[in-house]
Amino acid sequence: MGFTAKLVVAALAAWLALSVAGGADICNVTWDELQECQPAAMPPKPPPPPTRACCAAVEKADLKCLCSYSKLLPDFGVDPELAMKLPKKCGLGEVNC
Repeated sequence: MGFTAKLVVAALAAWLALSVAGGADICNVTWDELQECQPAAMPPKPPPPPTRACCAAVEKADLKCLCSYSKLLPDFGVDPELAMKLPKKCGLGEVNC
């Protein structure tokens, strides 16, 4: 899996962590920015496309930092397969975690 795909997974995981933590910034992204990606990474399939705000959050985020949160996604109902498709949908390139 490419870095960008892992980034989106991690971004969503960070979003979930922020929902529990009360909204602090994490990996250069705010809770509100990460929340924009939620509909595009949760069932039902196929989800709606990511919003411009979601893609902006993914692009702005510290990608290596977000990779550390990727394993949390299933615990919060986020579909990792859908999350990994967000980078391509946002037009971001491949990078390895």
